[in-house]
Amino acid sequence: MLKMRCPACETEYQDSDLVYLDIGNTVLHQDCVKRVDKKDEGTYKEIIHQYDFFEELR
Repeated sequence: MLKMRCPACETEYQDSDLVYLDIGNTVLHQDCVKRVDKKDEGTYKEIIHQYDFFEELR
């Protein structure tokens, strides 16, 4: 299975991590950014299961 890392802190995401999905479809920890043009927010697990383009990460 592929693993995704936060581009801001370079830490691998855990299913329960709170993240933003920005308008460029980049996933970022909520604690790593102060401002983001967000498209969605939730836990990492929720976000990767909600969007088909993350299918290979499931």
